[in-house]
Amino acid sequence: MLCHHCKTELNQVADSGQTAPNGMEPNAMAEMATLKHRLTQLRGRLSGDLRCLEQRLDQVFCLVGEQFDALESKRRLATVSIPKSSPKTAAEAPAPAAAPAAPAVMVPPNLIDSLVTEMAPTPVPSEERNLTTPRRGPDLVSPRSPQTPNSLDVLAELHIGQKWLLIVGIAVTVLGVGFFLKYSFDKNWISPAGRIALTYLAGALCLGTGEAFRRLEIFHGFGLALMGGGLAILYFSGFAAFQIYFLISRPIAFGLLASVTLLAGLLAYVHNAKWLAIIGLIGGFITPIVLRTDAAHQVNLMTYMAVLNLAVLGLARMRAWRLLTTLGFLFTWLIFSSWFFQYYTNEKFWPTIIFINLFHLIHFLSPVAYSLRPEEEISALDFRTILPNAFIAFGFSYYTISRYASTEYVGFVTLAYALMTAGLALWLHKRQIEDERPFAILLAQSVLFLIITVPIIFSQYWITVFWAAQATALMWAARRLDITGIDFGLWASILLSAALGKLYVYDYSVIFKLGPGLIYFPNFAAMLVERWLTLAVTFAALAATAACLPASRFKDRPLHLGLFVTLLFVSLSLETCAYFGGKAPMARFAALSVFWGIYAVTLLAIGFFRNYAALRKAGLGLFGLTVVKVFLVDMANLSTPFRVVSFMGLGVLLIGASFLYYYNKDRLLYPATDQQPVS
Repeated sequence: MLCHHCKTELNQVADSGQTAPNGMEPNAMAEMATLKHRLTQLRGRLSGDLRCLEQRLDQVFCLVGEQFDALESKRRLATVSIPKSSPKTAAEAPAPAAAPAAPAVMVPPNLIDSLVTEMAPTPVPSEERNLTTPRRGPDLVSPRSPQTPNSLDVLAELHIGQKWLLIVGIAVTVLGVGFFLKYSFDKNWISPAGRIALTYLAGALCLGTGEAFRRLEIFHGFGLALMGGGLAILYFSGFAAFQIYFLISRPIAFGLLASVTLLAGLLAYVHNAKWLAIIGLIGGFITPIVLRTDAAHQVNLMTYMAVLNLAVLGLARMRAWRLLTTLGFLFTWLIFSSWFFQYYTNEKFWPTIIFINLFHLIHFLSPVAYSLRPEEEISALDFRTILPNAFIAFGFSYYTISRYASTEYVGFVTLAYALMTAGLALWLHKRQIEDERPFAILLAQSVLFLIITVPIIFSQYWITVFWAAQATALMWAARRLDITGIDFGLWASILLSAALGKLYVYDYSVIFKLGPGLIYFPNFAAMLVERWLTLAVTFAALAATAACLPASRFKDRPLHLGLFVTLLFVSLSLETCAYFGGKAPMARFAALSVFWGIYAVTLLAIGFFRNYAALRKAGLGLFGLTVVKVFLVDMANLSTPFRVVSFMGLGVLLIGASFLYYYNKDRLLYPATDQQPVS
């Protein structure tokens, strides 16, 4: 079937008896006209279907947006607890002029599938259908839901009205009770016992009234707040009975206040109310302050604090209230510090050191108490108190142990802290938690206490030895462990720098007694084993850290190797000068020149063997320095026999170095096997 234009063109060609343009036969022309007609039909059909599909997708997006707006409005209304009443329903609301009102905005689950099926191309039965006009589907546009009020203003108003007014009101009520007690005392209306009984009654009424309101869903928070106010009044009543009116003894007052604390904890757990637990925690820790516990009651005070901390830890673990453990940490060390600086003496050493480390252990384990709950994840925020807790306990332990015994015994505490932290880090690593920062924090703390342990337990050169070994271990960890939040390579470099600085600034002069004339006192053999052990471990650590550099610090390897070569040269030169300075002072300059030449040849040999240009250049530079020394120093200070040794030794070494360059000529000129000699 051809269009009118194609038929006319084909008839003209047939009547003329000529070929079509470009030499085409009439039959070929007919086929081309037919193909052109079909392409025109297909283009019209595709254009119409695409426009129809675009309109349908716009309708679907509109419906989804309306449904989302309706759900969001319901969620906001439920959040602010507004009764679901409106002057106009969706059906009564004025509809937009573009479309009629719909009773509800619903998106059928199979709407997309039905639209896709409907949009599939269908065969065209005849030419009567207009292919350029897409078939329209049903009008799915519905009016939008009515707009909700400004929810931010409502939330702010409710927050002020429900929370702050209630808190201020309860505080004012408690103050009013206090003023009532004072006024009744001044006027002598009621006996002291009657006043205390009335305040206890007021606290009990607040608790009962709060429980009644709590059972009503709409007043749940209001009732819990009243219960908190009742607990505060009970605390105040116990304080007044003991401190103001002296009606009860210290043990009875302690029992009453502890009972209120226990009641607060039970109510907080049963009603899942964190702020009741906070009130009980604050009241529990204030109890010993109110009772003015002195030095004679140390064991009772600290036992009470330990039990209170364990209760807080258990409650926080069951309800995942991290704020409780943080407050417990702060109150524990504040109260302990207050007692310590007022009443501590060496006679109280053992109970004090035991409770210091007991408090440290409780708050050391508190961050992982939440992980025992299967639904809780471990995060770095849980470990915000673990490092301050460790250093506070370490500070008190250092002070007490160093005064009672000696500083060396503090090392057992720091070593125990390091092992405990490393064990907890290993446990976290086996748990394979997503957040690596807690593992990094614990591992860094463990390493830090190991570093502190070395100078406490050991002395003299052993500090340098262990610091160098620890630097190697840290660099190995930097290469093997990729942990976010900790740079073991940087720590290793800092620790190794500290070890090298101590070796050259302190150890040589103070421990090994290297004098101004570069001679060891009383002789070269004094502390020879200790000195060479320190040098061997330090330089082995320097070489190992260069070999263990991680990929991120690989560019620093030449710096580490250069430092190794330079410091090894300095130490061996010192040993050479010291040995010949004590045995044969006249030969020390010649021996030093020979050693320099040997060291230069060694650098050249290693540079050729490892194909490392920096070592070869260093060897050449050392040869140049040695030649200058021989001509300027040795000739002026050596007698003829030692000059002969100096010059001949250096000459032989220079010849050997030249031989190395001749022997390795091809390796230097053509380092790659596929390169050809340059003509």
